[in-house]
Amino acid sequence: MQNIYKNITGWFSSNEADLLYRYALNTDGPILEIGHFLGRSTSVICEAIKDSNKQIVFDSYDLNLNTEKDFLSYYEPIHGPLEIPYLLKDEVISKKLETINLVKANLNEHNLLQYVNLKTENFNTISNKKFKLIFADVLHDKAEIDLNLPYILKLLESNSYLAVHDLSDDLLKYTTNNFNLNFIERTDLLGIFFV
Repeated sequence: MQNIYKNITGWFSSNEADLLYRYALNTDGPILEIGHFLGRSTSVICEAIKDSNKQIVFDSYDLNLNTEKDFLSYYEPIHGPLEIPYLLKDEVISKKLETINLVKANLNEHNLLQYVNLKTENFNTISNKKFKLIFADVLHDKAEIDLNLPYILKLLESNSYLAVHDLSDDLLKYTTNNFNLNFIERTDLLGIFFV
């Protein structure tokens, strides 16, 4: 891995990148990413596909929320009152940019755009498709887990892997106690489950 992700703004650590890369490199796909933001984790998966020399379908979904109003209208009904994440405010909203254009530019700059199908819609619109690896950055708290995890599990083939970002000790316990998942490992805040 060339560690291209280090050139892209985001919250993904080096240890998390190494772990996600390893699972993406060893899958035959297809792969789903839920929450690409500016493409930091996306680039890790793209590098793994490139390095594997396999023809793997990789779909990546994000909502493309580019204004404070859009962000708050979507997330406040789930979480209640909240603040806009500083990276979204600093990198997108204050500059009046669109995340989809930024992720495309970031991946294109490093010749990785060809390895992913970027979608600007909710992942819950996916039907009649199953994945061998799903990277989910949409399970940040119990409310999001209850909302999103049941649908995510429907999208996984049997004998597949689910990589969950921002998986604290409390959320790991909540997830394993309430859903039929087999926990494998965690590095920093990236947890891997077998389904």
